[in-house]
Amino acid sequence: MEIECRKGLRKSFGHLKCFGFIGGDPLFCIGPHWPFFICLFSFLLITGLFFICFISPSIGSSNTITGVSVFCFLLINFLMAALINPGIEMRTVRDEDLEPDDPDNFCSICEVYKSYKTEHCDDCGVCIQEYDHHCPWTGKCIGGGNVNFFYCFLFGLLVCFLYCIVTLAMTAQEKK
Repeated sequence: MEIECRKGLRKSFGHLKCFGFIGGDPLFCIGPHWPFFICLFSFLLITGLFFICFISPSIGSSNTITGVSVFCFLLINFLMAALINPGIEMRTVRDEDLEPDDPDNFCSICEVYKSYKTEHCDDCGVCIQEYDHHCPWTGKCIGGGNVNFFYCFLFGLLVCFLYCIVTLAMTAQEKK
């Protein structure tokens, strides 16, 4: 198993489909709930483009540039959270840092030695380093590899929401 992993021949880890290997470790992964990812991405893209094309032009070019920037920030971070390797644990050899007799350090399902804060995700079928949660909207786990992109996505979503409310309020005020 280790030879396959390190040469990058293995394309799936648990229920994740992986591609773009660096040093044998997957760079990108698509999760088992990828239809949710496609639906949310399509929804964000359609609503964002509608807002930018039909609403933003009525409030001026500087506000449109702001909206496009915030929207691009949102989409890029969503794509990164949904596509970047969440932190698949691939350690097949015991590390000196692990407690020698702790049975929680080995996952019998994945057959890997787990480091601190690594948990097995039943939905993805793999152990994830610094596991946070399994997110159906990204279609996979949020862990050490993609958690910062996920938080930036949530922040971008909040900023986009506030931008839309302010823009709609300004548009309604101008029409009075």
